[in-house]
Amino acid sequence: MKLSVHSLAAIAALFVAGCSDRQHDQDLRTFVKESENLLPRGRIPPLPEPRSSDPRQLFDAFQLADPFQPRAQPPKADEFARRARSLLARYATSEDIDAARNRARRNLEAAIKSGEFRSARIRGEQENVRQMIAGFKDGKQPPMELAAELKDYEARLRAAEKELAAWTRELATLDVRFDADKRRFLELARRKQLSPPR
Repeated sequence: MKLSVHSLAAIAALFVAGCSDRQHDQDLRTFVKESENLLPRGRIPPLPEPRSSDPRQLFDAFQLADPFQPRAQPPKADEFARRARSLLARYATSEDIDAARNRARRNLEAAIKSGEFRSARIRGEQENVRQMIAGFKDGKQPPMELAAELKDYEARLRAAEKELAAWTRELATLDVRFDADKRRFLELARRKQLSPPR
């Protein structure tokens, strides 16, 4: 029978709750050391010393972090300060923000134009294959390669249109994002000018 790290920690906590002398503590440590062989991944971290005889506190003390859970999010204040430092490091003036916005807009517009051209080209090739398939009406079956090619063009067209839609959405939110960055940058720059030098 294989036990998870959490199961072993819960068993250990309950075991410690009933322990009152050193012999029982030694038995617990022996149990945990022998249990390491049951685990496929790594070792059990050393057990903390019990500080209380309350089983609930002991169980909390033996709780182990689940390695498959996402990491705890940093506090909002730390994240806010990190973004502020990043913004000040990225741009020297508000004109840099405007230049970055224009660069991003040009790149997105070029990508959209390229995506529209690619979609039109795929539609044209798809229509050619459809016409070739339509030419087999005299009771003849079109080759399987044409049907596969038509499906391939449909898949390529869906992918190209999905990519085009993503670029269009990004272009629509571009001004909002850069306006927010510019407002925040100006606010941070104003605060920096008002604060005394260190």
